[in-house]
Amino acid sequence: MYLFTETGRKNAESYLVELAAKRKELIDAGKDTADDTVPATLEDIICEVNDFGLDDEGEYYNGWPVSDNCDADYPLLLKLGRDLVEVDENGLYAVSQSHCGHEYVWIFDEKGLSENCPNFDRFKETLAKGEEIWEDILWPMGGSNSSATCIEKLADLEAARIFLTRACDGPDFEDPTLIDIAEYIRTVDREIIANHLAYTHLYMFIVAGQYHKEDT
Repeated sequence: MYLFTETGRKNAESYLVELAAKRKELIDAGKDTADDTVPATLEDIICEVNDFGLDDEGEYYNGWPVSDNCDADYPLLLKLGRDLVEVDENGLYAVSQSHCGHEYVWIFDEKGLSENCPNFDRFKETLAKGEEIWEDILWPMGGSNSSATCIEKLADLEAARIFLTRACDGPDFEDPTLIDIAEYIRTVDREIIANHLAYTHLYMFIVAGQYHKEDT
């Protein structure tokens, strides 16, 4: 499965803005109609990327319609590594921990978890059975102000979305990470991660970063 990086999402968003501007220009001038053309969305783009894949050079290169008889001035180019990352949807893990009176939740892929979580190999067989674990492994937050770490294997990306949404008792549309989750926008949001916690290994997050809330 391919997901947007933050750069890729911004590039796709800019492309959609240009499509909308050209559509408006054509319709306002009476040069075309858009009766049979539904405006593309970010989800449309990432779904097409996953449906058709990338070329031999690791690129998605395709034009999108603007109106009933006109296409975009140029195709959208998304490159693997810069705009897109590839992840195993069946290798997702939910991690949660209380730290200094706050609840933190994350989504890791298996590679990120195996490289950064202490004793992951010991937990892996238990997690594969669908059982969650609670261990005092001083990770990800660490320190005496942290609770035991809970880790569970998730079935797929939809399960990850549900996990993150439940973590805040419903979508909070003022939080950009949860806007992504609620709207099914699949993004690796490295900027949000970097701004929240200065842990380099947290760059292994997939989906839309992390959610942080006050205990109530």
